[in-house]
Amino acid sequence: MAKQDPAIRRQKKKAWRAAHSEELRAYSAKYYLEHLEEIKAREFIRSHSPEHRAYSNARYKKHRDSILISAKKCRIKRRKKIQAYVRANADKYRQYCLRRRARKNGAAINDLTAAQWSEIKAAYGHRCVYCGRKRKNLTQDHLTPLSQGGNHTVHNVVPACASCNKKKHTNLPPVSVQPLLLTIEPPLLSKGT
Repeated sequence: MAKQDPAIRRQKKKAWRAAHSEELRAYSAKYYLEHLEEIKAREFIRSHSPEHRAYSNARYKKHRDSILISAKKCRIKRRKKIQAYVRANADKYRQYCLRRRARKNGAAINDLTAAQWSEIKAAYGHRCVYCGRKRKNLTQDHLTPLSQGGNHTVHNVVPACASCNKKKHTNLPPVSVQPLLLTIEPPLLSKGT
């Protein structure tokens, strides 16, 4: 019996697998579930064996430069992706940072959303509540500072220009301010986000 050409054999095998792909997938899933503990134990032992560690170390030493270059390319690519997202969603990202800061400072209520912030700015006519100047970039000023137990909520935040916000710091507001009490959008009900 003559041996079949390996290329033809591979082609037939590929065609058979394509025709029976559902059966193969079902069998693989069933086998994996039935032997899950055994598979995990094998993988753990293999990845933590001295031989594997020695192989990994030798491979790293041999290909160190290319591995480091590849890792650097991945970091740069990830950083560019994040920067593109931040540029495209600047207000959303800014709100995320402010909410994170409030969470780190232990604010009991942390439910101010980007939509509510936009509504607050519109209610004050995109003007600083302290000096009255119209500004493109207004900062969120907490009437009761976060460091003194204030909340990051619509009732404690007013728009202020950066210079007035820095002057106020953690002191009392230089002029009496009535915060926005009613908003169109309800606050978030999730805790700590």
